[in-house]
Amino acid sequence: MQPLPLLTPRPPSALARLTLVLALVLGGALAWAVIAELRFQRRTAEKVTEDYLSLVARERVDGAAAALRSATAAAIGAQVSGTMGSVYEELPPPAPRNASASALRCTDSGDSMPLFFRIDLRNRGFLVSPPDRAERIAWVQDVVASELRTSPASNEGFATLLSHGRALIYGVKHAPYSAPVAVYGLVTCASALSAVLAGAHARGGADSVVSLVATVGNDTLVGHATPGSRVLAQTEDAGVRLIAFPAFARPLSGVVIAREGVSSIALTLMLLGTIALASIAVLQLVRDRRAVRRQAEFLTTISHELRTPLAQILLYSETLALDRVRGDDARRAAAQRIVDEANRLIDTVSTVVGLTRPERAAAAPAVTAIAPVIETAITRVRALSDARTKIAVSVSGTPRARIGDAALLQALTNVLDNALKFGSATQTVLVSAACEGSVVRIAVEDEGPGIAPELRDRVWTRYFRANGDSETAGAGIGLWVVHDIVVRAGGCARVEDAPSGGARIVIDLPAADIS
Repeated sequence: MQPLPLLTPRPPSALARLTLVLALVLGGALAWAVIAELRFQRRTAEKVTEDYLSLVARERVDGAAAALRSATAAAIGAQVSGTMGSVYEELPPPAPRNASASALRCTDSGDSMPLFFRIDLRNRGFLVSPPDRAERIAWVQDVVASELRTSPASNEGFATLLSHGRALIYGVKHAPYSAPVAVYGLVTCASALSAVLAGAHARGGADSVVSLVATVGNDTLVGHATPGSRVLAQTEDAGVRLIAFPAFARPLSGVVIAREGVSSIALTLMLLGTIALASIAVLQLVRDRRAVRRQAEFLTTISHELRTPLAQILLYSETLALDRVRGDDARRAAAQRIVDEANRLIDTVSTVVGLTRPERAAAAPAVTAIAPVIETAITRVRALSDARTKIAVSVSGTPRARIGDAALLQALTNVLDNALKFGSATQTVLVSAACEGSVVRIAVEDEGPGIAPELRDRVWTRYFRANGDSETAGAGIGLWVVHDIVVRAGGCARVEDAPSGGARIVIDLPAADIS
């Protein structure tokens, strides 16, 4: 069996699916662009960090070299600078005038002053200032003599030696034609020289990102080099080799670099496009869902409105089929009733279809007598009501209203159906009609539980059930149809308290005969 179209679940529309696909594609492109941008930022940050480290490292080693040159020049620079007029010229003393302010003073031992010395290469004369112990004087002579034998004296700066915690720095004084005449130098503790090198900094505290290592030959004077560390910068001055290494294992992180390429505007537009497409897709899905719900509402409305005429047709058809009717007149009456209910079925379908359309053309005004319509409505609902239920009618005069008879019959049938449905089996339902000035007032009173005042405005909305009783048949559509019919006819409907304690539905319609 093929499923009914109204009951078949409706898949998402092609537009909704296309929009979702586009949103996913654009979202994927946005994610790829963001990932690519983050990778570029990382690579660029690492490159900038490397360049910055190299700059700081170069400043650090250059600063340490400059500090060493400055301290050495202040101590013995005046003695070795320049060229003597002749090899017979008198030599200056070994100690400078301001020896007490030397940056190479040793502060962590008993020797507060460096030991300055001069070796006259012309006659091997040796002079120290201040006077010192003979063993130290002999050590200086031996070290310098050994160095001069292995490394010829030059006029290209100073040399540094380390031995037993002591640092020896010396330079050579030259005569014309680069002839070495004398050796000037000083002896201090290694810690004093280390302090001079370590006290030289780069820009502010930026040199904390690099480590400085100073070595003299195979001896380490400052710092400690980790095996395998990458050399950022290095130089050598006065026999001291200065090397800068990174102070950490990995480059700096968290650096954001602005660049030309996938601009922030493009990324923003891609993000907004993704959000817009996703929103359109969601809205389209909501519209599809509403369309499915409208189909279900349409089916529920039809089933509710067609239940009564179909029941009448079934009842009289079974009566004829089972030959329960006696006489030709009764058979003709039953057959005519089936015809009437079939016509009513056609009218009901037309009315329900009209109610489900967003735009409905206003029907031409018609004049309908109220009393016959009330009798017809009672006849229709009587077949489905309990035999113990009584329906009383009170019509004053011959009121006529400006409304179609089919529409009025449907409205009254729905009101009576509600009164019989929610009242007791032994109740008495009172139907009254009268012309009051310019309106025809029709009232239906039952002896049911009534409707609370705060719910009386909501009973006219679709699918609302005032009693909330799920065991009572109904879909909450009957009074909504009544309200729609009455309002389109130019009238109004309201709920009041019945004298018996139940509900009183009042329908006011424009009167055709204004008294």
